[in-house]
Amino acid sequence: LKRCAHSGQGQGPGVRATLVMELDGGSIYNRVKSILYAPVHECDDTFFDKAVHWFAKICQNVNTCELIESHRILTLIQPGLVHHDARVIAACIMLLANIISHADLPMPSSLLYTISNIFTFCSYEADIDGAHPRVRTAALTAVNAMTERDPKFLRMHLDQISNIAKKALSDSNLYVRQQSSRLAATCILNQGDLSIRECLLSRHVDILESAIDAVYILAQCETGLFIIRNHDVVKLMLEHSCSERFSGKIYNVISILGPLSAAEVDSLIRLMRQSSNSKDQSRVHHALRLASCLAGIPAADELFPVVLKMTAFHGSMIKAFVHPWLNSPDRLSKAISEVVLPNVAQYQMEVILCLLEIPTHLIAELRRDILADMISKLIAMFSTSLNHIQSAIERLISRFLSNDKIYDFMLTDGGFVRLVTESLNGRSHSSRAILVLLSNLTSPDTLRSAIPDVHHLLIKMLKGCTDTDIIVHALSAIENFHQASNETGIHSLLEMILSTFLFHCESSVRYRVILFLSKTLTFPEHPVYIEFLKTHTITLSQYIGTLEEELDRDVLLAVVGFLVKLAEISRSLFKDINGFDALWRLSRNSLRCVRLEANRSILSSISIERGRGDEETLLSKQISYDEEEISRIETDGFPDVNALETTTGCY
Repeated sequence: LKRCAHSGQGQGPGVRATLVMELDGGSIYNRVKSILYAPVHECDDTFFDKAVHWFAKICQNVNTCELIESHRILTLIQPGLVHHDARVIAACIMLLANIISHADLPMPSSLLYTISNIFTFCSYEADIDGAHPRVRTAALTAVNAMTERDPKFLRMHLDQISNIAKKALSDSNLYVRQQSSRLAATCILNQGDLSIRECLLSRHVDILESAIDAVYILAQCETGLFIIRNHDVVKLMLEHSCSERFSGKIYNVISILGPLSAAEVDSLIRLMRQSSNSKDQSRVHHALRLASCLAGIPAADELFPVVLKMTAFHGSMIKAFVHPWLNSPDRLSKAISEVVLPNVAQYQMEVILCLLEIPTHLIAELRRDILADMISKLIAMFSTSLNHIQSAIERLISRFLSNDKIYDFMLTDGGFVRLVTESLNGRSHSSRAILVLLSNLTSPDTLRSAIPDVHHLLIKMLKGCTDTDIIVHALSAIENFHQASNETGIHSLLEMILSTFLFHCESSVRYRVILFLSKTLTFPEHPVYIEFLKTHTITLSQYIGTLEEELDRDVLLAVVGFLVKLAEISRSLFKDINGFDALWRLSRNSLRCVRLEANRSILSSISIERGRGDEETLLSKQISYDEEEISRIETDGFPDVNALETTTGCY
């Protein structure tokens, strides 16, 4: 294991899986036995969950018959079913469920006998905590696994399983109800004594919720769809659609049903009209969500004005419920002018996220006046917005610039170029916002053709600037727009960066400078930069000498990346600034992430040019440096019963 760890292996899932496979029968038996004899008064709940997860992996790799016959697992599960602690019982039942899920048909008689004892646990309440749902959940999981694996077993016990599902639908525990929904769907599909219509007519909210979950499962197969259509299930569900508890589940069902019938569409339209004048935001929310299922059908065209009216009064719902309807230029124009733009100031993020979901080619078809109004409001909002909103606007503007029609409009009628130019010349209060936008544009070349001197304007902004944010974003924008057409400009830029910003007191500036220097080494014109840097070897060496005082993790990692690229591009400059010595010191840094990155960089730097004696010595020293930090590797992934994480509690 140590050998694997030193070679960069031994810590991933692949090695663990291999080690699991190497377990012999006695090891598996003893591991499962430790579940049965766990110190339940001291043992953490998570131990049992982890142990079951471990056994599930075993079942994927070991033959079921071998587990039963050679490893004698059932001889441990059977006594576990009468244990005094519910967690042990539940764990043993889950072990059985995993065996069932991977068992070959026909199943061994010993397994069938053990399974027949599981039914009684579906209503288990004999635990010190009272009615204990952990056991009931495990039992229903095992029954579900058995019914899905062996149809013959389901037919033999259909009435009994239907009764179990009926009772479990109203269980007070969510996990039990989730398993009961699966079981109920299976029974309904096999014509068991269980009526989905009867469940949906129930006044018991737990039964209703479980029934809707069962409908969702039914909707995923042809037979289930037939049952749903044949029993007016959609109509029955819609009666509960304005409930906070059920609306999301009903939406999930309707969204996967496919084309709705005329009666179902009428029911939805009626629901929308009833909710359109409601002041209850929750009711409007649920109605709009359900109505979005109708967005793509012609029959719902008359509903679109109702949707706009409802959303106009509840702007927080713009993103969620308007964009599904915006599949044509006419609808989009109405929505932008009547709902989106009037709410852009109050519901900024909702509006932007809504616009991001609309295909760009549709936005390009908007009337010019609407498009101009939208772009101007977005840019005006950019200057005063929070960072997460600015990031969203950046993505949106970048998408606009990638579309030829919108781009042409922005460079002519939109006033975008004028705003950028004024900002870079310091004549606008939105300078910082524009810099952020420029540094994140995904298509800088298109804008550079409209503003040829954008690069020089950015450099001009840097001179004499003391605002940290402006410096950082200007450097980022320069990196995005950089061009090597003017050698004097390049020299003056690098001179300013090395003399002024490389030793800046703010770590964010130092970080951006190092990233910029790294990026220049990847440009096609990098020989120009290398020659310039060679004339500033002393400055670079001085900076590298200060790295031991550097506390910022991002700066240190950026330096490692810069040194590696420099070693690839110019070995002589790398040696002149003592690059190996710098990497060696960084490999002893107190920050583990910096050490590991420096270690990898040393190895990659050595691979570039072999045969250097000092470098090989460096490698041999480094190989064993982090040995003391290699934690104990569990050979088979089985949890440590003594590793307590929480106190014992209810499921």
